Amino acid sequence: TNGYLSSSAQYIQIKGGPHSGTFYSSDKGQVNNLEYGGASGSAVEFFMQKTAFGTGAPKPDKEIIFDLWNGFGTSSLSYGRFTIEIDKDATDRFFVTYMSGTSGFARTPVPSTGGLSLVGQPWKYYSFGLDSSSAGNTIDFYVNGVCFGPQIVTGSSIGRVTGSLVANIGGLRTSPSGSSYVSMVGSSEGWAKFSGSLDEFRFWNKNQTSQEIGRHWFSHVEGGTNKYSANVDLGVYYKFNEGITGDAT
Repeated sequence: TNGYLSSSAQYIQIKGGPHSGTFYSSDKGQVNNLEYGGASGSAVEFFMQKTAFGTGAPKPDKEIIFDLWNGFGTSSLSYGRFTIEIDKDATDRFFVTYMSGTSGFARTPVPSTGGLSLVGQPWKYYSFGLDSSSAGNTIDFYVNGVCFGPQIVTGSSIGRVTGSLVANIGGLRTSPSGSSYVSMVGSSEGWAKFSGSLDEFRFWNKNQTSQEIGRHWFSHVEGGTNKYSANVDLGVYYKFNEGITGDAT
């Protein structure tokens, strides 16, 4: 299982819209909220705090923050996958997968040279801004609203990825890409369970500028694509403000 096995599955699942009773307007950007790729790009942001990685089987060596898949197999030219993960063997960086068919890149370290401290640190806000053009793919990475190192350009460019888009926060959506995982399809959802805390999780189906990230990383943003064209690029937003119920069940 190459470090992805988990003893239990716990994750938040997001199904791409628009859904019944909501508006669809490509002119106003009210399209599938989980679309990604292409020249318009995409962005993922979140606060994270992680105390430690687990030790001993079946604690996973790799943990998934976000995994978006369009339902096509890895051998299909229509395959689409966008994943952000961490690895206990390299706790100074994230690993990002951004694929459409065979184009894009898989498990690319961000930052490329590391330099982060992802474990045992206070809350920090991480932002990933991704663009894809004829020149290739660009990743702009920010910590607490400040760009961390130079831009990273890697892999062949990808077009806009659509389809039956479903994403998980905190666990795999399906088995990792690669022939060695083919037999695990259908049995591995929720593997690589994230152990830690997340807050203010945002998925944008358009890249965010350094000004937008710097201005809003420490505050709430507003928006909606269901019935109003307000911040329509904000495809997913979990504030996690509901509090603790006090009910153990």
